[in-house]
Amino acid sequence: IQPSIDCVEAKSNFECWGHVRDGIANIVTVDTEYGYIVRKSFNLAPIAYLDSGLNANYQILAIVSSTDKQIKSWQNVRQKKACFPEFGGLAWISTVATLIENRQLAKMCPYAAAMGSFFGGACAPGAKDIEHTRGSGVVPAKLCSVCSTHNSTDSCSTTSSSVYYGDLGALRCLANGFGNIAFVDYRQLQGGNGMLAQDIEPSAYRVLCRNGSLAQSVGLNVENNCALAYGVGSEIVARSDISDARNTELTELLLEMDQWFGSTSPSKMDSVFHMYSEFQETKDLLFKDSTRGLVLPNDVGYSYVNDYKKLQELNSVCVKTRNSGVSVIPSLIVLIAVFIGPFII
Repeated sequence: IQPSIDCVEAKSNFECWGHVRDGIANIVTVDTEYGYIVRKSFNLAPIAYLDSGLNANYQILAIVSSTDKQIKSWQNVRQKKACFPEFGGLAWISTVATLIENRQLAKMCPYAAAMGSFFGGACAPGAKDIEHTRGSGVVPAKLCSVCSTHNSTDSCSTTSSSVYYGDLGALRCLANGFGNIAFVDYRQLQGGNGMLAQDIEPSAYRVLCRNGSLAQSVGLNVENNCALAYGVGSEIVARSDISDARNTELTELLLEMDQWFGSTSPSKMDSVFHMYSEFQETKDLLFKDSTRGLVLPNDVGYSYVNDYKKLQELNSVCVKTRNSGVSVIPSLIVLIAVFIGPFII
């Protein structure tokens, strides 16, 4: 394969994104949960999206307790306490978009200040972390005030020890009575079999729909038009300041790799290298194992990609990007992944 392809190791997602920003690597696959963060904090931009089937798409829900008698519309959410999986994640930016759409959120730039004014308190893990908040201005302390009611020193962090981190953590925040409403990705509440985690009782919750009405019945299984947002689950990003020629080179390389080593390529039948499969017992190494193919940014026939792009565009109004000033080495394409063992393509 020409040009040469190499893969470098990183210890975390944030280190991966920093390597691409700094020119150490050229592209990385990102869960769209972090799409806003890589754009705002790392100056990255998409060159392709991963088509992994509808089950891999995100569906952001606003959830209240089924016994709640106060929240019946978005107006009722004002000054209530909110639980988020992560500051700057899909649930966060989907809430920003929905509140603006329903004329509930002032267009205070950046939006962190507006969210702090709208809610009476919140748990948004990562709100104290510079990598999450770079470009967000002064983040109101109340965005971690709900987390701090739990007896933990890192309750607003994005570490595994933070009980309210992630989508299950946000739902736990609501279930434990610390918040009045939780914003979560329904995809992340399900296991690999598509079933809800065993400790989730759907009848205990009700969804507040995007248009401000409550879902007709209790439970979490709602149509996409009730969800705050719905869209593609993964994307491939590069530095946003690369030249058009470099962008074309990277795109053509990915398309060629997809043709020869993708889900419908002859190599899959011959049991040779397959770029969308587990490698040496490591899942989702360079790309999601569930990937079926690539969708380019100018492909307009994919509603779940278009909706995701619109969501990012709305939230980018208050984002100031910065140029890192590091040039990309033209003779080498470097892909980057988070994994434990060494791996070179």
